[in-house]
Amino acid sequence: MAGGDPAYVAVTAEVGAKAEAAGGEGATPDPPAAKTMAITVPGGRVVSLEHDLEFGVVADIAQRHAVSWGLLLAAPMHREVPPQALGDLYLACCDEAGVVQPAKITPRMVFEALTAIPDDLPAWYEGGDPKAGCLASRETAPQATT
Repeated sequence: MAGGDPAYVAVTAEVGAKAEAAGGEGATPDPPAAKTMAITVPGGRVVSLEHDLEFGVVADIAQRHAVSWGLLLAAPMHREVPPQALGDLYLACCDEAGVVQPAKITPRMVFEALTAIPDDLPAWYEGGDPKAGCLASRETAPQATT
């Protein structure tokens, strides 16, 4: 019987605790904050791949490496994105920030430089969260029904 199974009891307790933390049973939890990918260049400036790089630069990198520009921006570490494309993004971010490109780029440098940051588009987001009226907001987005 499912009710006496220790694993079932543990999962049920965990789900109940999460529902209570979200405002009670049946409450809709807050949506995750929107994120965008960025690269921190030498000197510490954070360059957003979507907001700081020119589209032509991104499109050229994507075309050179035969990868979708959307995938390159959204998931630069995806297995279908060649590592050379990620290196080119790193160099493009250095150029955008006005810093000298390093003579040698190591995988560790690129890996540690890549980060997800809040996507603060003033018209749609504030503090990384969707504003009311935005399609991604809880007030506007279609809600799941049971």
